[in-house]
Amino acid sequence: MGCALYLILAALHAQALTLGAKGGVLIYQAADTSEVGFRNVGMGPSTTNVRRYTLGPSIEIGLLFHFRIEADALYRRFGRTESLFFNSAFGHINRLSGNDWQFPLLLKFQDSRGRLKPFVSAGAALRHIWGLQGSTESFFNRPIIPPTVSRYPVYAGKNIQAGLVFACGVRYQMGPIAVLPEIRYTRWTSISLQPGRHQLEFLLGLAR
Repeated sequence: MGCALYLILAALHAQALTLGAKGGVLIYQAADTSEVGFRNVGMGPSTTNVRRYTLGPSIEIGLLFHFRIEADALYRRFGRTESLFFNSAFGHINRLSGNDWQFPLLLKFQDSRGRLKPFVSAGAALRHIWGLQGSTESFFNRPIIPPTVSRYPVYAGKNIQAGLVFACGVRYQMGPIAVLPEIRYTRWTSISLQPGRHQLEFLLGLAR
């Protein structure tokens, strides 16, 4: 028993801890545009979107039999705009913006042969929205009277969402640096404060 435990610990120690960073761009996420308001308060479009670019740290831990555990913390900005108008001269525009943090935890299987090592991974992710800021731009008899703008913080409670993650890519070793391009798909269980459930992105990781 002690010998088996020693071999397992030795194998885990041989798989060095890998630290790095990932950045990427959204390939697809459905836009969320709908009609909001009522005739007595104004009507107009509401649009929710996230910035296409994301960036954050990444960590990997080697396991036995070519498996690895990966954890990321990826950041992007998010925003929502609602336009409520009685007509072209009277109404207001509400804007909401915040910080979108995503924390994927993945189990990865990676081929160990050659310098170009393909991999597949699957797991789950948590999404946390914080630092929400709102603003209202009010119009009265425009363009004669300039609009007024008020800004205020927004409390959203514990806005945490979960999703399933699947990815595939390759690991290419360039000296001491590993380059890891991948395609990653996330299906969110909630569409609160985001355009849609389906998120497809290209990520490029650098690790050492």
